[in-house]
Amino acid sequence: MLYQFIVDNYKSFRDETTLNLAAASYSDHSNHVCEGYIKNTRFLKSTVLYGANASGKTNLINAISFASELIVNGTVGEMPIALNNFRLSKKLRNKPSRFEFIFEFASKVYHYGFVLTTDQILEEWLSERTNSGDKLIFERFSRDGKAVVKPGKKIFKSKPKRDLLGFVAQTTRVNQLFLKEAFEKNISEIKNVFRFFSDKLQIIPALSVDYRFLEIRTHSDESFSDFLGRILKDVGTGIEKIATETFDLDFDKHLPELDAREREYISSHIRKEGAAITLDDAKGGGNKFFIYNDTEKGPQILRLRAMHKDDEGNLVSFELKEESAGTRRYLNLLPLLYDTQAVDRVYIVDELDRRLHPDLVRVFLEHFFKLNENNRSQLIFTTHNTQIMDQELLRRDEIWFIEKDLEKGASTLYPLTDMSVRKDLKLDKAYLHGRFGAVPKINRSFLYSNPN
Repeated sequence: MLYQFIVDNYKSFRDETTLNLAAASYSDHSNHVCEGYIKNTRFLKSTVLYGANASGKTNLINAISFASELIVNGTVGEMPIALNNFRLSKKLRNKPSRFEFIFEFASKVYHYGFVLTTDQILEEWLSERTNSGDKLIFERFSRDGKAVVKPGKKIFKSKPKRDLLGFVAQTTRVNQLFLKEAFEKNISEIKNVFRFFSDKLQIIPALSVDYRFLEIRTHSDESFSDFLGRILKDVGTGIEKIATETFDLDFDKHLPELDAREREYISSHIRKEGAAITLDDAKGGGNKFFIYNDTEKGPQILRLRAMHKDDEGNLVSFELKEESAGTRRYLNLLPLLYDTQAVDRVYIVDELDRRLHPDLVRVFLEHFFKLNENNRSQLIFTTHNTQIMDQELLRRDEIWFIEKDLEKGASTLYPLTDMSVRKDLKLDKAYLHGRFGAVPKINRSFLYSNPN
């Protein structure tokens, strides 16, 4: 679980900004809360972010995504770090930015953060939080253009271990995070921290929603396929079930636009164990080609089909491109719900309501809370859907707002709990009336001006 995220001087976040997922002392929706691994701490399974267009909601998600990608993928050679700091203040343009995460993984709580410019990592630290206090794992800083690492003596008790960290520090480029380098060098004490970002933190952007394993999981996992079909039927899409079809790969028939070099690359790549390729249909329309290698049949194309009933009760197969954009969007979000039943992850979704009817968003959240009742997954998302700003569905401490100062261009993040709110208040109406801020500041004077 993510306990806290802090960002300073990134995109529209000029000042230190904290998203804190600690639960307040409310008694409602107790299944939305998990006990923390530190004594007397409780954390939320869900957080929703509201705000006007261009207020900074996506920028906050981009901040988490930027930091996570830098941790997992690292940098290339001496290339500058693609940092995008606050640019509307001359003083801050060349100042460093800061990112911090407090999170749990494998029954432990960690605090990890770093300070950087486009040229180098200036500071980096990692500690384990316990009931008796923090235990330093490592602290990194720059000296004369080189990374210097101080190991935590309670974690790295032996001199050989500490010497190993010193060696890894010497080989760490000034623009590379030590966490990434230590993971690559197989330092066991930091593996869980790295894996939180590589395996547990999943970010779904608003404009890129296709779940990359959808075809192969539907084809190979009957339980997964049944789950998709059942939910899509229950929410009124008209789909009875999701099925798959396979056929032999024929480049001339299916992908005639590919040249000889591209065909050879695909043919050689998919023969590797576990390899597969997804290609968009050059003709457009929403079709995809999922290509994989069958040990008996050779290269295969795998496609999803949506099954509908005709007027005599017989199933009729439709291509996914014939379904609505909202149905396809919902289908690609459903693996999140399915996996919530068995795997604890932190899902961060930008514009959960994109292309979706408000009722579908609400039932998606109801499914999430039900399936996650005994688990520790989290769903953090942005939305403009005020119909779910409902105390029958969400706790007050799950609702946050982002507002931008239009004169300074800086975003501010704050929770609903900063305000005095009755338990019976209609939150959606109060929000739209401007009581909580974070609504569009629209100048309508042009509507009443004389065009002559």
